[in-house]
Amino acid sequence: MPPGHFRPRPRNSGDPPAGRPDRAVDPRYVWYGQQLEPESAAYQTGEYLEITGAFDPELFARALRRAVAESECMHLVFDRETDGGVTQRVEVTEDWPLHFVDVSGETDPRAAAVRWMREDLAGPGGLARPLFTEALFRESDDRHLWYHRIHHIAVDGLSGAVIAKRVAGVYNALLAGGSAEEGALAHHEVLVAADAAYRAGEDHRVDAEYWHGVLAGRPEAVTLSGRRPLRDLQPPLRHLEGIGAREVTALKGAARGFRTSLSGLVIAATAVCLHRMTGAGDLVLGMPAPGRTGAPAKAVPGMTSNILPIRLRVDSDTSLGDLFRQVADTVRGAVRHQRHRYEDLARDLRTAGTGALFGPVVNVVSYDHGVRFGDCPVVPRGLATGPVDDLSVNVYDRAHDGSVEVAFDANPARYAPEATTAHARRFLEGFLPAHMVPSAFVFLDGLPVTFNGKLDHKALPVPDHTPAATGRAPITGLETRLCAVFAEVLAVSGVAADEDFFALGGHSLLVVRLLARVSAELGVRVGVREFLAAPTAGDLAALVEDRRAGRTPGPVAVAGDADAWLDPGLRFPAPTPDGAGREPRRILLTGATGFVGAFLLRELLTRTARTGAELLCLVRAESPEAARARVNGVAVSYGLGPLADDPRVRVLPGDLARPSVGLDARTWRELAHGEGAVDAIVHSGAHVHHLSPYERLKAANVDGTRELLRLAAEGGATRVHHLSSLGLFRAGAEPRLITEDSDTADETHPLADGYAAGKWVADRMVGHAVARGADARVYRLGRVWADSRHGAVNPDDMYCRLLTTCAALGSVPRDAVAWADLLPADVAARALAALVLDREPTGTAGVRHLHHVRPVHALDFLRVYDSLHGTHTREVPLGEWLGALRDAGEAGRELPFLPYLDAFEEYARTLVTKPAPAVDTFRSRRTAERLEALGVTFPEIDEAMITAFWHRLAATGDLA
Repeated sequence: MPPGHFRPRPRNSGDPPAGRPDRAVDPRYVWYGQQLEPESAAYQTGEYLEITGAFDPELFARALRRAVAESECMHLVFDRETDGGVTQRVEVTEDWPLHFVDVSGETDPRAAAVRWMREDLAGPGGLARPLFTEALFRESDDRHLWYHRIHHIAVDGLSGAVIAKRVAGVYNALLAGGSAEEGALAHHEVLVAADAAYRAGEDHRVDAEYWHGVLAGRPEAVTLSGRRPLRDLQPPLRHLEGIGAREVTALKGAARGFRTSLSGLVIAATAVCLHRMTGAGDLVLGMPAPGRTGAPAKAVPGMTSNILPIRLRVDSDTSLGDLFRQVADTVRGAVRHQRHRYEDLARDLRTAGTGALFGPVVNVVSYDHGVRFGDCPVVPRGLATGPVDDLSVNVYDRAHDGSVEVAFDANPARYAPEATTAHARRFLEGFLPAHMVPSAFVFLDGLPVTFNGKLDHKALPVPDHTPAATGRAPITGLETRLCAVFAEVLAVSGVAADEDFFALGGHSLLVVRLLARVSAELGVRVGVREFLAAPTAGDLAALVEDRRAGRTPGPVAVAGDADAWLDPGLRFPAPTPDGAGREPRRILLTGATGFVGAFLLRELLTRTARTGAELLCLVRAESPEAARARVNGVAVSYGLGPLADDPRVRVLPGDLARPSVGLDARTWRELAHGEGAVDAIVHSGAHVHHLSPYERLKAANVDGTRELLRLAAEGGATRVHHLSSLGLFRAGAEPRLITEDSDTADETHPLADGYAAGKWVADRMVGHAVARGADARVYRLGRVWADSRHGAVNPDDMYCRLLTTCAALGSVPRDAVAWADLLPADVAARALAALVLDREPTGTAGVRHLHHVRPVHALDFLRVYDSLHGTHTREVPLGEWLGALRDAGEAGRELPFLPYLDAFEEYARTLVTKPAPAVDTFRSRRTAERLEALGVTFPEIDEAMITAFWHRLAATGDLA
């Protein structure tokens, strides 16, 4: 039956306007599935709401009938047509029973009520009317349970909250003697109209292009059962686990440290678990989404939910920070394009034998309907969510007590109970710190509860387990005290003396709190960087004892020129005479998945269209398909389109941190002197993390540069274009004039400041290569900013974090940190591409400095923000601003600048005893003159650009 045969039919005469529901709810695929097994109960969804207090059942019945009459989705009727199609219509009826069940006399009232509910859920599923069951259970005079079961063809997860809020709204209005008219649910045509407008508009095409780009070269769905997901219309097998409020607090604290959420943490943990158990590195998970946007659509119950493919790259070298950033970027892009139906995407992309588009589904729900019946609080509890193709990890974040319930729903045709239990353990091992992972699992149909609705510990079966081993116990009184402080700050039950603070869920904000406690209770100040080098209670105790004994830290280790070594035998071939004036034909580009690199790739493609040059993009991935997907995903997220789909782009899986940048010997030879030899290397790639030490970043940022210089030395006329940073010039006590000819030899960079130290070493290394005859150029960039047209920006940029935090606090620091020279990303890419393709003779343009000569102040941005939002931002002293930031952090606000708080507090303290570092003047006349000759100028950062920046952040959800 073709999808087009599923069409609406007018209502009976006298009914409200016809024509709803339609494709907005798109229940066709549910209807088709139900026809496979007409009596299957797999599509039933159900929950019950626990209502505590002085509750009026008769008033509730009136409110429920009113809300059900308004919920048109609950009154669907399906009629087969003579041509084999099917139509649907809305036929509102009040001829449905409300079951009142008194279980107060039962030995276990809750168990009796839940048993009744489960029997109803397991009954004949079908599409017979009514599509729902409503029941109210009386456990006692002050405790009732409202049970709500409805077929998935009518509602999605969002709808339950919408209906519950309307029932409570009517109940409360009647209780207060008011009218139930206010707040009535809108007609279903709100969803229909929104969907029709979307499908007829440009957004539908853009969304389709986005998903086709993300899933290009997708792998076959990876699952834990080793087989492609197959629909089995049986209710899923469920395994439940509870995580207590203290542990959840620690988990959320860890998530904040990585600038992610509980949802991001769960998605990352699922990907890691799937990778470890299958060995697959290119993974596609499923993530439910409402499939609708805007307040009007979200206020109408119906079936619009969608499942978004979340494609992630995970390998043994992926750091937690990188994985969380990847998850955040991927989910952010997916949510922006959530209205494109999964069914349409599967139909467009699926070919014979490729199977489903994703494996396990990850669903994190803040499970709180936010309703009250009079003074009665309400706690929702889920029972069934519909069929499961493979495996679904459902995490219910329960606002009423701060706990989390994890439900593993498995397709019973593919997973046995024992296998589901084993997978649950492996998942929790990836999701939780080791001390939080249960040492034993018991498979239950549900968690037993007491008469008051709390977990009944006495009713739980005794597990057969062996306690997990712990770390070293504290030895000294100081260690004991610090272990206790660690546990309090991390909100865990106990900490061993040798347990890593970050492995237990610590993050930068908690480090600040921890060290503040140490200072207040022990009278000893320990710096953040000192703690990062030794983040255990035992090591911290040693630092405290050193301070008390007057033992000062040794000299600060700095990067040295010896780190910029090159193999003594490395020699660079002299450029050929005909190569100097010819544009490159084959360019190797690193960093195409970075902010600057993505814009640079687009600009190079544009500028080489005439010559047909090939762009080879080195991307950290295990396969060309995965590499292409990463490039496209980043480019699309910045509004650049799927750049890797250009026929002149060739993606090369590799890794700057590995020998030969991760290329095999054959590919290396091909790039050096084979038929596919490159005649230009544009090195834009780097591991960017401003809080990491040098040793962590050295492999990618220093050794990777060395390997690319080796590739150039082995090749022919290969010109190297190295992107460096003006940050390698450290501010000193006296102001300096810095030009392209300024010497970098005497610049000093602490190894603790790993990014700047690595950039300095790599810059020096390229200089040494030039001294040996290498044809190389260095481009030192200032702050690369949001693109000038659309405001696309890297939200992790420190200045972006500063601005969004200022907006959240309503104040700007009165200090030099509020100034910045901002070069829009598209302008920077235009300048870089022009210089890369500029065939000046070797030696005439060794160093270029790209930066904006006119800095702007944060107030320039906040004035525009204020005009857009009707707010007022004040300029305050730096110390006051940092104090407000600390107060906000301690109050639990997740502000983007918090990771830099301690470093800037140290900076503010130094201003008390000595003047602020001098402000250097950068004069890059030679670069400016050459860019002017090439037709590139730097525009002013005007109000239009600033407005685009704020609009973009609002659209992507990156405002604090």
